[in-house]
Amino acid sequence: MREIDKDLIFINMNFENKSELFKFVAEELKKRDYVEDTYEAAINERESRFPTGFQLKNMNIAMPHADPVNSRADKLIILTLEKPVEFQNAEDKGSLNVSIVFGLVFHNRDKHIDYLMRLSNLIQDSEKLEKIKKAGTKEEIYDLLNEIFK
Repeated sequence: MREIDKDLIFINMNFENKSELFKFVAEELKKRDYVEDTYEAAINERESRFPTGFQLKNMNIAMPHADPVNSRADKLIILTLEKPVEFQNAEDKGSLNVSIVFGLVFHNRDKHIDYLMRLSNLIQDSEKLEKIKKAGTKEEIYDLLNEIFK
């Protein structure tokens, strides 16, 4: 799948906070020329206004993204976290400790909506999320996501 690259899957990552996580994500995307220089500031700004943390049955996830004007490509970046990072809950703006981050990078608004819908289905499947969280290799996550996003 064109939007899912193995080199945009990062497992067992460690960050002190979401700003550090966003800096890492922006740098990885910038060095591949997938985003504009404005991306890091844009994702921080959007997250502060519209939090993307979701409290699920067995774990919490986040789906941060910036407006399409900050992107040059349609990509999904996935990070599993060794220790959770605090995000705000999308529903009530309370704090959540997030274990998996699905970063949406979309230039095409239609793809953005399509992927949000597919991710919404994925996050309702606690078994698949658990497989992603426990995956020992990028390939395991890549194969699982390709089943979902084909």
